[in-house]
Amino acid sequence: MSRNQAPARPLTREEKDALVDAHFESEIAGDIDAIVECFIPGAEHDVVGRPEGPVHGGEAIAAYYRRLLTDLRISRFETVRRRYGDNHVVDESILHATAIGSPFGIEGRGREIAVRLLHVFDFSGGLISRESAWLDVASLLGQLA
Repeated sequence: MSRNQAPARPLTREEKDALVDAHFESEIAGDIDAIVECFIPGAEHDVVGRPEGPVHGGEAIAAYYRRLLTDLRISRFETVRRRYGDNHVVDESILHATAIGSPFGIEGRGREIAVRLLHVFDFSGGLISRESAWLDVASLLGQLA
């Protein structure tokens, strides 16, 4: 399925996996355009606890990822489990990365981190319409303190 082709039916489990995996692979590659291509126009992106709250639309999502990927070099996502609904996926993963800047306001000094993440991805028109992410900040603080 092309990311530009919206299926007329709900996504299959395999299509949901492919879209989430493509999103994660784009983050690993640092490919902002590919990240944004995974979202519908006007999509919502929310990292719980982010001071400015959710952002909306490709431009705002791209700006968020530009900042994040300046601070964090992501090496891989280790999927722990996924739960599937009609129009959503709940993904629990371990983020493996190098904190090269100050991710989430915490000085990284080039240290390796492994942090648990919980994502909820909502889908519409064959793409992500909303991404909501929770990060184990206590673990991150413990690794970077």
